[in-house]
Formats: sequence, structure tokens, C-alpha cells
Amino acid sequence: MSDLEKFAKAGPPDRTGALVMSLLSSFPRQATNADAGDAKGEGYAIALDDLPSWAVRRAVGFWLRSEHGAGRENYAFAPSPPELRRLALIAAAPVRGDLMRLRRLLSAEVERDITDKERAANLERLQGIVKHKELAQ
Repeated sequence: MSDLEKFAKAGPPDRTGALVMSLLSSFPRQATNADAGDAKGEGYAIALDDLPSWAVRRAVGFWLRSEHGAGRENYAFAPSPPELRRLALIAAAPVRGDLMRLRRLLSAEVERDITDKERAANLERLQGIVKHKELAQ
């Protein structure tokens, strides 16, 4: 696995969880019982489990700086799990695109040059096609 692939893989979950907890503690919370808090944490874990923690960190930054909004956000409160996921996907997109391009580049094969004999044969076929079209008109 390349360094770029390691950089783009999900997690680590403990770092992602710490980032979410840091975000949530930056905003006012309603009084809830432990079960509701656990369920909320599980919602974030499910929403972010396939994303690298650096992308979640950037998403947290986007939210705290009111960046990359879709126009209906209320930045006075913490984002929902889907909102945070959307921002993390925005953050991860350039790296995932670079990784995809690099994979294609690394799997590319060199095309062999055609020989003069093959080039002459192709030219002869092309001239035959052109001649046939001229006669058909």
C-alpha cells in the first residue's frame, strides 16, 4: 500500500471520534441521558466510518469557520452526522481524485510503436477506403 493510499484510507476511528467530541463540545448541548449521547455518537461513527480522520478534521474546520455551506446551515449548533459527512467528503475529494489518477497512471502500459511495414499497410487500407467512397458518390 502506497503512502497516498494510507493517507486516503478511513480512520483511525479513535482520532475521528476525538475530533467529533471536540466539535460537539464547542456548541451548546441539550440535557440528555447517556443513552441518547451514545446514540448520537454512534450516528457520527456510522456517518464517518469510511473517511480518513484528516478529512473529518478539515470538515470540523469548515463548520467552525462557516465554510462550504449549502445555504441552510445554522452554524450556532453542531452539524448533524450527514452534514459533517458531506463536508468531510468535500475535504477528501481532491486526494481521492489524485489517488485515482495516480492508480491509472501507474497501471498504464506503454504502447508499442508500429513498424514502417504496418504503417504502409494502414495507409494502403485508408487509401482504399477513400477511393471506395469517391466511387460511391
